[in-house]
Amino acid sequence: MKLSFAVTRNVLLQTLISVLCCIVIGFIRYDIEIFNPYSHRFTIIMFGLYFSLFFFMLKETDITNAIYVLCILFIINEALFRIPAIKENPLLEILCFALYAGAVIIYYRYVYRSRFRTNILSTGLLGMLFMASVMIFRVFLMYFSDRYISYNPLSMLQGSVPDAIAGWGIAIGAYITDRKEVSTWLHLVARK
Repeated sequence: MKLSFAVTRNVLLQTLISVLCCIVIGFIRYDIEIFNPYSHRFTIIMFGLYFSLFFFMLKETDITNAIYVLCILFIINEALFRIPAIKENPLLEILCFALYAGAVIIYYRYVYRSRFRTNILSTGLLGMLFMASVMIFRVFLMYFSDRYISYNPLSMLQGSVPDAIAGWGIAIGAYITDRKEVSTWLHLVARK
């Protein structure tokens, strides 16, 4: 499916709103540390951008285009940011992206497209799905990486908070862009 300029602009505007939500929530929790690319908290911005773009591509187009965009984002991620714990095994990085993409697809299909999306409480579900993805990923990391990863469930839970904030920011951005006033404005801007 070819993307029209209006659809592309609409997706980018919705993504911008979600990324801003991720930044605001991350800034409230972690202050300026979220802007440090060497900090784990930077994943709030990075995954907020990647997976909000993926989410809105799912919403505005189809899953094929969304997966193409996610593959391009994965290549960009590989070029710019390498996760040191899994440099030795690139399959783990693919697994990381696949788990997050699975969380976004589950949220989109079973929560966002249902009648529960009008409830602000449903925005927390994507954050919880991101936390579950991190937990599953860390279990794989424990078994397939040479680096020491803590087996303590509490430290695993604390380490997944930035990812949950990214998921929550994406879902709040989707909630905001669905409001009648905002969606009307987005469509007007996309038509120009």
